[in-house]
Amino acid sequence: MRILFVINPVAGGTDKSDLAELIRDMAGPLNFEYRIYYTTGNKDFERLKYLADTEKPDTLVACGGDGTVTLAARTILNTNIALSIIPIGSANGLAGELNIPRDSAAAITLAATGRSRSVDTVLINNKFLGLHLADVGMNAVIVRRYKVGHMRGFWAYTKQLLRELIYLRSHRYTVVFPGTRKTVKAVMIAVCNSRKYGNGAVVNPPGRINDGLFEVCIFKKLSHLSLPAIIWHFFRGTLQFSHFAEIISTESVQIINPKKRPVQVDGEFIGRPGIVDAVILHKSLLLIVPEGGGAGLFI
Repeated sequence: MRILFVINPVAGGTDKSDLAELIRDMAGPLNFEYRIYYTTGNKDFERLKYLADTEKPDTLVACGGDGTVTLAARTILNTNIALSIIPIGSANGLAGELNIPRDSAAAITLAATGRSRSVDTVLINNKFLGLHLADVGMNAVIVRRYKVGHMRGFWAYTKQLLRELIYLRSHRYTVVFPGTRKTVKAVMIAVCNSRKYGNGAVVNPPGRINDGLFEVCIFKKLSHLSLPAIIWHFFRGTLQFSHFAEIISTESVQIINPKKRPVQVDGEFIGRPGIVDAVILHKSLLLIVPEGGGAGLFI
């Protein structure tokens, strides 16, 4: 077996030399050949794509956070190369939902011995690839502030969340589905390929990652008095039964964003586009998951 490891050296703010040594030590017992590519932030996609095309590994392992996972997935989209994850970033939303081990040795073992499944991805504005969750509005504002700040981790995100909740505001959007057009007031509109954020909040209870659909979750105008109830629904996984959100399954959507509110895709702030187009790419990625990983996330 040939494995190409993609290591983000700054992910999670920790030294990655121990990870390289661990890969070397485990290669023999697990019977795999390997190469390591370290991201630099300069033409990583082009360089990684070249390596994948020329060396043709069996598996590409993303070692980092959600941004590294997305980079790796873009590289091998619609190929026979499987994606595996070693979650060592400050945000590991998809890995957490799939129950990918946080222990690096266990994650390497999974990459070398696990079975892959075909999953959907979402193409946004014909440029950005979504594996997990994208949104426009409140959470994207938080992601933007979080990324430009100097703090990382759960408490830094929580600080930005509380700041945004104090000034809770809704905005007008037009949402266009095939054959349907509606104007809504919402604090946030999420495009969900899976079910929950990295903090465990379930925003899309009916979500399945390989059903050929994604969900558009419209979070309606809220008041501060409604926050305890919506948080309860988030962590109970019952949002579809509440009156706080409308959840619509679709193969495509266009969100018209006249106020140009911030947009994020899998934890990466992508700007303030006036239009957000999203379309499903059915079973476009092979993803290695543990046995029983992501229970309920697959059909």
